[in-house]
Amino acid sequence: MVVLYSNHCPLCDRLKELLIELHEEYREENDVEIMTSLGIDRTPRLGVDVLTEDGERHILLKYASALKWLNNPEERRSIEQRCLIDG
Repeated sequence: MVVLYSNHCPLCDRLKELLIELHEEYREENDVEIMTSLGIDRTPRLGVDVLTEDGERHILLKYASALKWLNNPEERRSIEQRCLIDG
């Protein structure tokens, strides 16, 4: 599941537009308490679930990494590979 952590800033809105353009299934999270509990101090963040050797892991991508992840299938595989290696 992809989660857009957003406070409705212009960059948040751009990621949301891109998610819609790419027909990416996602949910939007705007609850500050939830974001704070995850260590999010700035938005936007894109949360993606990746598989690791220990199971599924939810990772948080900053804006630039989120754009790469959304626009480039190779970047998705690269991030997933790094998570498998790094656990």
